[in-house]
This record gives sequence, structure tokens and C-alpha cells, in this order.
Amino acid sequence: MKRYMGLLVGWIGWTTAMAQWEHVDSLGTVVAYEQRLYRDPQRGVGGQLRVGRTYIPRIAGVPLAQMTYTETGWQVASLDQLSDWSDAARTGRTHRWDFSLLPTFTAQFGRFDRPIESKTTLLVQTHVILAQGLQFQGSVVLPVQNSLDGQPNEIRFGPSFLSYFARAGSRHFWLASAGYFYTDQYGVNVQYRNWSPTRRFNWGGELSQTGQYYFFQDGQYHGPLAELMALGYASYRLTKPDVTLQVIGGQFLFGDRGVRAEMIRLFTHVDVGFWGAYTQNGATVGFHLAVPLFPAFLRKAPVLQGKSPTAPRLRMAEEFRWEYNYTRGFQIAERYRLGFRLDERLRRYEL
Repeated sequence: MKRYMGLLVGWIGWTTAMAQWEHVDSLGTVVAYEQRLYRDPQRGVGGQLRVGRTYIPRIAGVPLAQMTYTETGWQVASLDQLSDWSDAARTGRTHRWDFSLLPTFTAQFGRFDRPIESKTTLLVQTHVILAQGLQFQGSVVLPVQNSLDGQPNEIRFGPSFLSYFARAGSRHFWLASAGYFYTDQYGVNVQYRNWSPTRRFNWGGELSQTGQYYFFQDGQYHGPLAELMALGYASYRLTKPDVTLQVIGGQFLFGDRGVRAEMIRLFTHVDVGFWGAYTQNGATVGFHLAVPLFPAFLRKAPVLQGKSPTAPRLRMAEEFRWEYNYTRGFQIAERYRLGFRLDERLRRYEL
């Protein structure tokens, strides 16, 4: 335990030496912004939402769209001419050392002898932007309780990986990641999304090669990189109500091939979805949700922050995601999580 506490202290010391972007850049009537406090992207603009202004939301400094706010609503222009704009807009930005707390919860119901089996942990994590599009996510796991599996309750390294987010043209978005992911998988992952904020039909794909890993008190385990996952995505968005229908097909983890269908209802601060899957390993259904960890009026004040604009800040993560699978143990349409999936993140910016 003492060794892991030393690693935790060393990890926190290293990440506080790295700068984070938390800023709004303004060049006349054009405002580019990036934020991590709220799930609703428009809240990241703060009090600068004005008719006639053009807004450019960004992820890791990469522009996503060019949107003008008018009296009749949002208008979207092409991003093809903005290759140099992002560099010009960096003057005057502020940097913040940012840490976040993310609780994780896994549960299974139905056993007669143990009606509820659950596992709860707390992740202390940070996202360090090394260059435009290039970021590092590191975390440490603080166990709370575990009646679900045999993993020991001890402090250990959590999901930690490098990722590179890029845009080509105005509709092609890429996310490449390498390192230790969630759900005890490590390796490489590449995602692609052909997306526009005003287009109802979007599509993409995901390709990865991973293996299992475990960190425990006496050492670590790394299995072979033998898990190939190759998936295709196609989604269609209904504006009234704001519902996205998505189909995912291909090879999931553990060589399981089949299809998964999702119906996702988007609210201002909450996403609720239902899904079903039919694969070689069987059929199952489930639901998932994404919610902010605190109501909006509490999110205005970080958990702990110094008075200086560049002071370190300890906050809660911008959202909590949870998915429940009715059938556990049969490896049906299983995937692992990264920092974010392209379809989930880009969906927030659809108009």
C-alpha cells in the first residue's frame, strides 16, 4: 500500500506541472471556446452568446464547426478556410491545472443468494493537452467497495493513455488512442466519424487491437494483444423529439460478431438510451444514461480552486456514464470505454 501511495503522490506532482486549456478566445465577432465543466456546449461560451457572433467549439484546440448565432437560430458554415484561424486565436488564452473526480459504478441484479452485486470506485484523473489535438489522460483508482468480482480493494493505476484528435476538411474526424483503457483493456484504438452538426445522417467506424491487463499489490498482468475489434456505425437523428437511432455492426470484443441497435434521447443535460444486441454469443437488451454529477447551479463552483486564473482546480467530472446489460457473463456485444467516443461527444454539438 505504501508503494502505491508513493506512486499516487508522484503522479499528482507530475500532472500539476502540465498546463490545461480552459478559455474563450475572441477575435472581433468570432469566438472560439473550449470547456470541460458542462455537458451542454453552449454553456461553455459563458456570457458571450450574442446575435451576429460566430462561435467555434473546440476539442483539444481542434475546431469542430463554425456556427453563427442569428435571430432565427444557428447557421453553420464550412470549416475548410479555418486551418490557420485556430493558431491565430490562441493569443490571450488562460491555462489551468485541472483534476477531476469520477465515480464508477457497476452492478448486477438477480442472484437469489446475493440480489445486488456491485462495484464502486473513485477515479482521480486529469487531461493534459500536450499540443493541438494531442492529449494525455492519467488516473488513479481509489476503491470504495466490491461485491461483484475478485479484484482487491487497493489503490492502483487507472486508465491512462495518449490520444490524438484530428479533423480533415469539415466532416472527417479522427481519434487515435494508445495505452490503458477502461474495462481492463490495453492497446491501440482508432475511431473515425463522418459528421456535420446540421446533417441528420452520420456514419463512422472503429478499429482496435487490445489485450487484458490488471494492476495488483504484488505486480501486474498483461495478456497478449489478441482482441481485434472492428465496428461500423450508422446513425440517424430525429429532431422532434431529439432522438438518435444508431446501428453498430461488426466484430466486438472476444471475437463476438453481430449487431447492436440503439435509441438515444437527448435532453439539455441528460442522455437516456435503450439498446438491444444480437450476436454469435446470444441476444440481450439494456439501457444507458449520461448525467452531470451535480445540478447546474452547483456546477458553477469547482470543488476546490485557487484565486488565480491559472491556479490548480479540483472538480467533479463533467458527466457520469452508466450502462446496464441484462445478460452478464456471456460476452455479448461487449466494448470498452476510452476517454470519450466520437459519436457520443460530437452528438452534443448537433443542431
